[in-house]
Amino acid sequence: MSSALRYVIVNKSTAPELTPGALDQARSDLESAHNTIFAPLWGVLPVDLFVGQPMKDARTVELVDTLDDPEALAYHTVDASGSPLLRIGLGALRANLAPGETLLDALTKAISHELFEASRNPFVAFFCFVAHADAMLAVEVCDPVQGGSFKHGASAISNFVLPAYFDAEDLDGPFDYAGELVAPLSCAANGYQAWSDGTQTFGDELPEHVRKHVAEHGRVAVAIATKAAA
Repeated sequence: MSSALRYVIVNKSTAPELTPGALDQARSDLESAHNTIFAPLWGVLPVDLFVGQPMKDARTVELVDTLDDPEALAYHTVDASGSPLLRIGLGALRANLAPGETLLDALTKAISHELFEASRNPFVAFFCFVAHADAMLAVEVCDPVQGGSFKHGASAISNFVLPAYFDAEDLDGPFDYAGELVAPLSCAANGYQAWSDGTQTFGDELPEHVRKHVAEHGRVAVAIATKAAA
């Protein structure tokens, strides 16, 4: 029996770009990027990624035109049954495309962002202690470098921080996969951090609507915590 976690991409959007062929290419690239790059670096289980309808014993990646917060691009949460749920808003992705960026690239960046974070922090409840800080830091591996990406196959994949990022005493790095950061516990220009006391740290270029969304949906620490830095 496979030890991989199963995810299924369920397309509820009306985006014409999301043809069966495009979704299958995205699925293949996302699964490969997770299993050959992210999982070995973070020591997490591989994933089996499918496209179709909700499946028993599989986590859902739901693609919709508009999320409950219309300005939100994507998030991961926990559904009513306690299973991790990833949700992507295609309308907001389209409205915030960078110059030259396609909707499919924005989609694979968003899915990989949430997929990587759900692999490391599936129940949105994992915080770490940080030296000399009054609060714990959410262990979200893509938020601090949000917006950064690299190409894998035909798809754009979200940049992510590495374990050294959460260690304040590690000054050698590397701190993220794409080499954007030069110090632990820092933020890229479009990145942010969520703290257990409900506050946030924002990169200098993070758009105001993203700051507003993060501030309104800030995470609160629960039971799971680890000491990442002395």
